[in-house]
Amino acid sequence: MAEQVKVQGVFASMIALKCPQCHEGDLFKKPGLYTIGGMGDMYDRCPKCNLKYEQEPGFWWGSMYLNYGYSVAIMLPAFILFKVILGMSFYGSLACAGIILTLMIPVVFRFGRSSWLYWFGKYKKLV
Repeated sequence: MAEQVKVQGVFASMIALKCPQCHEGDLFKKPGLYTIGGMGDMYDRCPKCNLKYEQEPGFWWGSMYLNYGYSVAIMLPAFILFKVILGMSFYGSLACAGIILTLMIPVVFRFGRSSWLYWFGKYKKLV
């Protein structure tokens, strides 16, 4: 059985999709960013410290705004890369940037939720 490695630091815990309170429990039921079926299945509570993730009904709606920002942060540089640097046509650049963004949907979704939870979640200092 694989040994669990404790993640150090708040930002590292957020990127590793760990609980904002104990920094050990997983946020999502299925590990890995690209899981077929159940990509968005989250635990209701942290398996380690019992922190309730969804603090109120509709809590995750705000993460959609972060997802939008992350999507723009991916799409715009990709478009500029293809259009300006590689000299592709407007629609070709848009299509390539769209394909990259489509492949990044699971990453954007999970990091949007993780960021939102860390922004409004309950924190405990790491020792």
